[in-house]
Amino acid sequence: MGEAPIEASQNLRAPELAPRDNRFTGRTKRIAFTCRPEFAEELRKMAFEQNCYQIEILEKALEAYKANLKNKSVSTELKKQQQKPTPKPLNRFIKVDFNCDKCHQKFERDTVYSPASNLDQLSQYPTYCTDCGENKPEFCSFRTETNQASCPHFVFDKKKQLCRSHNKQV
Repeated sequence: MGEAPIEASQNLRAPELAPRDNRFTGRTKRIAFTCRPEFAEELRKMAFEQNCYQIEILEKALEAYKANLKNKSVSTELKKQQQKPTPKPLNRFIKVDFNCDKCHQKFERDTVYSPASNLDQLSQYPTYCTDCGENKPEFCSFRTETNQASCPHFVFDKKKQLCRSHNKQV
């Protein structure tokens, strides 16, 4: 075989002269995904126009998506804070002595509306007269042909506007 050519050994020691891309990205993790051909073409064109890698376009898109999600979550939090808490439904108690917390009138043996669940808790909750009852409770809308008086029970089925007993009858 003989000796190795001198020219070859000098070429091995010389620096590489081929053109190189000097953009070192530091990206080492390889990912692969499948997309529509239109998306791939648009991504390729955009990267060419911006003189950057396709991954850089995708990274910027991810950052924009994260910022959009953060703005949405902040706006929904603000909406939740701005919404008034839903008050407890008012219960009706009959023949009670009380002072209305809204109009400050005194009532004796009258109908009172309060979020209290029973008469014993009435002093711990606000009380309202019939005229001032906040979010007045809905009563059954059942009427007969002969008796046009309204039913004194609260609505059970809001869609039908009927109490429990009349809801069973219909």
